[in-house]
Amino acid sequence: MIWAQVESAIRTIYLKKESSLIDSTSKFPPGDGSNFFEMVRFDFVIDDDGKVFIMEANMSPNLSSAHFPPNQLLYEQVLFNLLGLVGVGTSMARGRSTSDTTQVSPKHLAVYPAECHEEKCLYDCHSIPCSLCQHCLTDQFTESLKRAYLDQINRGDCIRVFPPSSRFRPEVLKTFHSPYPNHPLEKETLETYDISSLSHVNQLQLAWFRGKCAMEESFC
Repeated sequence: MIWAQVESAIRTIYLKKESSLIDSTSKFPPGDGSNFFEMVRFDFVIDDDGKVFIMEANMSPNLSSAHFPPNQLLYEQVLFNLLGLVGVGTSMARGRSTSDTTQVSPKHLAVYPAECHEEKCLYDCHSIPCSLCQHCLTDQFTESLKRAYLDQINRGDCIRVFPPSSRFRPEVLKTFHSPYPNHPLEKETLETYDISSLSHVNQLQLAWFRGKCAMEESFC
C-alpha cells in the first residue's frame, strides 16, 4: 500500500503542475515539449501508520555513487531504463532509436474496434470512444499516442504513473484508508480513475489506455 500512495502523490503533483510544464516547454522549438524530458527525485517519509508524505522533489538529481558506492548498480539501472524510455538509447534488436514514431502503425493505435465500426462513430468525433477512432484522430494527437505507445513498450523497469496502472486492484485498495481524502486510492486504477476533472486531452489519453488494456494486458 505504500507504493500505491507514492504513485498517487506523484500523479497528483504532476497533474496539478501540468499547465506550468506545458507553458515552460512551449517556449522552445518545436513548441510541443517533445524534445524534452526531466528526471525528478521525490523524497518521502512514512509515519507509524504507514501513511506516506512528500518531503521534496529534486529536479536533475545527482546520480553519482561517489558519496555512497553501494548505490552504483541502482543508479546504472535507473539511467539505463531512463535513456531507453525517452529514446536517447537505441534498441539493438531494431537498430534504430526507441523514440522513432515511424515504428508505430495505425494498427498499434487502434482501440475500441466494435464501437469504431458502428454507424454512430462514422459521424461523431466528439464522444469517447468515437473520438479515438482512426478517422477522428488529429495529426497532433496521433503523434502523442505514438509516443505513449513507444513509452509503454520501451518502459523497461519503469512504471507508468499516469494514466494509473491496474496493478493496485480495487479489491485490495478498498481495505486501506487513503490518507488523501480528495484522491481516494480505491479510485486510482486504470479502470476506476475519475476522469471528470481531467483536461479533454488527458481524458482521451486515459480512455486510449483503457482501450489498449482491453486488447493487450501489458497496457493495463
